[in-house]
Amino acid sequence: MENMIKKFSAKQIILLSIFSIAIIAGCVALGNYYSQRRVGFKMGNNRLIIHTERQGEILLFSVHKNSLSSNAYIGTVDIAISPNIPADTQVPQDFELPIVYEQIVFSNAKNEVFYIEVPYWRYEYLVLIQAGSEQALRRIKHNVSL
Repeated sequence: MENMIKKFSAKQIILLSIFSIAIIAGCVALGNYYSQRRVGFKMGNNRLIIHTERQGEILLFSVHKNSLSSNAYIGTVDIAISPNIPADTQVPQDFELPIVYEQIVFSNAKNEVFYIEVPYWRYEYLVLIQAGSEQALRRIKHNVSL
């Protein structure tokens, strides 16, 4: 083992270190990219994952529901999606924020997937979900451009 280490020159060790750092940085960047496009959380004994995906010229939000127990929430779920407009953005006084409102129904199936079409294209969205008495507000980034 010692002979193997002695065979490497200082330049080779430096190049190997730089290559390793680049690989690690690439993995961190990929993980960050995918974590921003997919948001998961628990609500009403269900695990919800919200994901954006592009289907041609259409942006779809998919809501994946996985029941965590036999007493998971079953019933109506209200979802509102709007673009996230930064506070320092100047908008006209008569500007109305476009909001997509959907109502879906969770059944007693263990896994369900719901799709919501969004007619506008932005980088970042706010998603408000209400299931019974529980509410959750999540920010989702979509990095793919048309």
